[in-house]
Amino acid sequence: MVTDEGMTELAARACGEVLGEDGVIVQGKPSMGGEDFAYYLQHCPGALLWVGCAASEEDKRTLSLHHPGFAGDEKCLETAMGALAAVALSYLAEQSD
Repeated sequence: MVTDEGMTELAARACGEVLGEDGVIVQGKPSMGGEDFAYYLQHCPGALLWVGCAASEEDKRTLSLHHPGFAGDEKCLETAMGALAAVALSYLAEQSD
């Protein structure tokens, strides 16, 4: 998957405003992970956001996200909604300029 550089920068800035600079990590190196989101990016510019959701430090070390015993912290949904709303508002503001 290849994200759009401009959208990645926009998303990083917008998320940084909501989460603080320390709350945003831009992955600089390619990963071999696969994601169906890549098909959307073939039709429009975009960026993929990952949201941390481990319920505890123990979860981060022992159970992967797709493990049936993984217990995610649902508070991450509030964080994700705020971040996505900030990205959408930033995008719309740039389009109206």
